[in-house]
Amino acid sequence: MAKRPPHDHGIEHEPHLTGEPFAPDPSEARVDQTLRSDHRDAEVDQNVWDEPALSTPLTGEPVVEQTYAGYLQRAREEMTTHQSWWWAVSLALWAGPFAVLGALMRTGGESLWQLMLIVVFAPAVEEMMKVALPTWAVEKRPAWYVNRTQIVLCGAAAGLVFAAIENAMYLLVYIPDPSPGIILWRWTVCVGLHVTCSIIASIGVARIWADTWGRMARPRLAKGFGWLLAAVILHGAYNGIATVLELSFDMF
Repeated sequence: MAKRPPHDHGIEHEPHLTGEPFAPDPSEARVDQTLRSDHRDAEVDQNVWDEPALSTPLTGEPVVEQTYAGYLQRAREEMTTHQSWWWAVSLALWAGPFAVLGALMRTGGESLWQLMLIVVFAPAVEEMMKVALPTWAVEKRPAWYVNRTQIVLCGAAAGLVFAAIENAMYLLVYIPDPSPGIILWRWTVCVGLHVTCSIIASIGVARIWADTWGRMARPRLAKGFGWLLAAVILHGAYNGIATVLELSFDMF
């Protein structure tokens, strides 16, 4: 038998052509298992069964497990109340620090751009980021919540945590030697503002979640936009009034 050339690129030695049982490499099996666990719902994200143009007479009955409704039903059956509250509390604790970026946008001065930053852009960023994680969960993992109350409580907690972090930044960094009145104002009015705005925005997220389960279909983020806008407007109005009082009467 002729010796095989050292750089033979023939296919006759491929495992599936030798006629012998094929034993996959153990590392490949582990990678495949990891990918399946990490992307267990990939078939739902990539499925075509929810496309409105599909016709059952032409394509046949959809594979229920690969439809979004089937995914929701399976996810709800697998989620326990204990797990749901664990996710809700975790998101609430992380949502506040995640939104601190909006507070870092504050700058001193009196230019028109800085006024727009304080009244428009900073409130928009803060309110969006305070509910960013709950919104992501509703869009990607709606079964993490079992009721709308969890979402609203998550929003309230995010606003409270964010307010505490922002107050620490203002009273220790931005405002040198704050007066007792300023300290009291920040821990009452400012905390109340952030919690209230977060609750308003989270009501919108809860509406998205409820609509998703009501239709057993993909989330429609537009269902919560009005509530987010209301939170931004309320926050921006407060910032505008506080800025006017600061410039006019040096109250803050």
